Amino acid sequence: MRNIQNSTPEHSWKVNASEDGEWLQRHSDARCSHHGSRLPKLLLARCAIIGLLQMMTMSLAWSQVLTHGPVVGGVTASSANVFVRTNQGASVALRFGTDPNLETYLVSETFATSSASDFTKIIPIPDLTAETIYYLDVTVDGVPQLTMPPYPTFKTFPEDGTSRDFKFVVLADFKSLKSLTETTTTFSNAAAAVPDFAFIGGDFDHRNPQTLSDKRTMFKELYDPTTPFMSGFVPLILQKMPIIHQWDDHDAGGNNLDRTYREWNLSQQVFQEYVPAYPLPSVTPGIWQKFSYAQAEGFVLDCRSQRDPVDAQDDSNKSMLDGNNLGPIGELAWLKDALLASTARWKIIFTSVTTNPSTKFPDGWAGYQTEWQALKDFITLNQIQGVVFISGDLHLGAIDDGTAAGFPEMCVAKANYEKADSRCSTAPPGVWSEGYFEDPCSGYGLVSVMQNPDRLILEAVDQAGIVRISYTVPSSTPTPTPAPAPPSITTQPANRTVSVGAPAKFRVTATGAVPLNYQWRENGVDIAGATRALYTTPATTETDNGTLFDVIVSNVAGSVTSNTATLRVRSR
Repeated sequence: MRNIQNSTPEHSWKVNASEDGEWLQRHSDARCSHHGSRLPKLLLARCAIIGLLQMMTMSLAWSQVLTHGPVVGGVTASSANVFVRTNQGASVALRFGTDPNLETYLVSETFATSSASDFTKIIPIPDLTAETIYYLDVTVDGVPQLTMPPYPTFKTFPEDGTSRDFKFVVLADFKSLKSLTETTTTFSNAAAAVPDFAFIGGDFDHRNPQTLSDKRTMFKELYDPTTPFMSGFVPLILQKMPIIHQWDDHDAGGNNLDRTYREWNLSQQVFQEYVPAYPLPSVTPGIWQKFSYAQAEGFVLDCRSQRDPVDAQDDSNKSMLDGNNLGPIGELAWLKDALLASTARWKIIFTSVTTNPSTKFPDGWAGYQTEWQALKDFITLNQIQGVVFISGDLHLGAIDDGTAAGFPEMCVAKANYEKADSRCSTAPPGVWSEGYFEDPCSGYGLVSVMQNPDRLILEAVDQAGIVRISYTVPSSTPTPTPAPAPPSITTQPANRTVSVGAPAKFRVTATGAVPLNYQWRENGVDIAGATRALYTTPATTETDNGTLFDVIVSNVAGSVTSNTATLRVRSR
């Protein structure tokens, strides 16, 4: 039978099983079903083998396999989250490592998929090395699903507080997949820029899904490499780099969604099932999140689930970010607090709707000017430097130097549209200091963060990879950097109990100025090579029972010693 341990969609592996069955049927002897006991022994044996093969082939269509993924997100300098989906309930794990052929690899924790979450699972990978390329395979019930290289890959981010030259692409406002009639070169050209990650903005699809099934189907089709006219998206974007995603109205549920939408619970559920994200807020609905990459920090806004209706009077009671009046635990307070606390050179805010007030009224920030002016005043009065906005929803590529809204903004063209009418945009284009383009309609954004001198380059690029508009955000006075913070232990090592022969793992979590240095000790004596946040002992013996472990965490500002953790070893 054919090897079906691969990542093709459900319908593909079912077809393979069916084809094998047809082959067996064509090559079976019709006499097997007519002669009964009169068959010669050799023919009886042959019929028995064919019957067994047919039963095995039929059962193959019901075996557990990978249908979607891996898709990587929530990446930091030391961790990542990986989305996978199976066709039915199964145990799933990741094989990962720095060998492109995965001849040597580590194995993640094993998880179970179930129908409650549409057989999806977000698998965390901790204890990674910064700025390192990793390769992935997925096991389903212990069986590897990707049979040969090239394997899906991603690169971990730099440590916070470092400075690097880097770039990322922005893709937004995808056309409804069922409406596509031709492919686009957007994805291949975006990948050719060799970005460090891809930001996928709102309106990942324009189908306005309403039911739980519809919302899940949208992601399954977007993550399917065989979806027509989406050439390159899965193999060149989803399987080659980490993603970060925010929703907007047409992918979350319908046009002009606001906080009154009745199915937010379904949208939230599916987002958490299908999107490997950074930590989300404790309140729901809500997908605002933040991340760091070297000298930049990204703030991902949720411009839909918290907003008041667009037709409300634009005064101090109308909000884009806190229409639910969550106050200190809401999105607006989170954004202000995070901006104040950030010491990053660049603060990149991803808003799914435009900040430019000359267009998209009242759906964009143009319809929420009271709150916008208050936010702008907050940033200005607190001398928060290096703020740049990335937006979408207007369906054209455009850049403004800050003249229009107060801060530099790039609006990203729609990823894969054809020009159907006299214009691509969903509203009059408005006024943009650097200009806009909408012929062709499709394109992407490219953001480059550079050093010496510090600068951030915004490029609105068309689907052919041609830069239509470019603007360099000049270096400004950096946000004052506070004195280095000494280390502080936030999670102490815990006592461990293991059986004889098993290793024990001790972990510490600490904050403070990076880099943080770790030195584990056994009964007060330094352990050679034990210099990470996680320490795994060798295989234990009975004499290890009662051994004490602690760790010294240090940086340029000082050091701190953890509490002592005790190792207990049980006899078998």
